[in-house]
Amino acid sequence: MSRTADTDAASAELATVVDEVWNRTIERSPLLRLREGLRVTEIPELDYGGAEADAAYAQSVVDRLDAIDLSALPHDELLTARILRWQSAMEVEGLRY
Repeated sequence: MSRTADTDAASAELATVVDEVWNRTIERSPLLRLREGLRVTEIPELDYGGAEADAAYAQSVVDRLDAIDLSALPHDELLTARILRWQSAMEVEGLRY
């Protein structure tokens, strides 16, 4: 597949979302920090307020992914977008439970 301006734009938007999610995840996950060889400096509180904030962030990820023209993405990036959207939607849905 040849790259077009639409593909480049969609890929750049997706890369921005993926990078932000990764950075937020690694910042907040002690287990992931250990696995990546980073110091664990705090353990996050597990409370409903934190779950609400996480769900709100996940909803913002879903919204941002929905705004990307997925038809312009190469197959591997399309899979990344779909998986990230599914994971984020599950986090939003999980708040109810």
